[in-house]
Amino acid sequence: MKECDTKTLTAHVLLTLAIYGCANVVVASEAISSGAMAEKTTEVPPLSVFTGRWSPDCEKVGGINIYHESNILIEVNSNQIYIKSHGEQSQKILSIFLDEPNDLGRGGMMLPWDEFSNEKSIAKMVLSSEKHSQVYWYGFYNKETNAYEWTTEPDFLGNTLPVIFNKCK
Repeated sequence: MKECDTKTLTAHVLLTLAIYGCANVVVASEAISSGAMAEKTTEVPPLSVFTGRWSPDCEKVGGINIYHESNILIEVNSNQIYIKSHGEQSQKILSIFLDEPNDLGRGGMMLPWDEFSNEKSIAKMVLSSEKHSQVYWYGFYNKETNAYEWTTEPDFLGNTLPVIFNKCK
C-alpha cells in the first residue's frame, strides 16, 4: 500500500466524496485535517525483532535468549535456575510462559516446579525499539496457592519495574 501524507490523503478523500455526491465534504475535510480520521498503524513487527539475547547488562547477566517463539531460554539466577519457555506475540508485546526447568542448582531444586502453571504468563517483554525492551517479571504462578512466587529473586531485576533490557550482540 502506498503511503500518503495528510494533504494527499485529504485530497483523495475529498475527491471521492465529491464524486459520490456527499454533502458533508467540509465536515470530512475538517475531520481529516484535525487527525480524527488518521490511519492507525497496527502492523505487528516480525518475531525476528525479538530473536536474540536480551539483558539489562550484556557483560554480567545472561538474561533472556529467544531462539524462536516456542524456544526461549531464561537465566533466572546464574548457576541456579535456567528455564525453558515459550512466547505469544501480540503487536510489540511478547508474553512469556514457563515450559519447564532446563538446569537447576541446589536453590532451584527447592522450588515446587510441579505446582507452577504453564498457562499463566511469567513475564512480558515490550519492545521500545529494535535494540531496547521493557521487561515486566511476574514470577512463577503457583496453582496450589494461587499466587506468584520468585517475584523479586531473579538476577536481572533491578529496583524498579519494568527492567530495561538491551539486545546483546
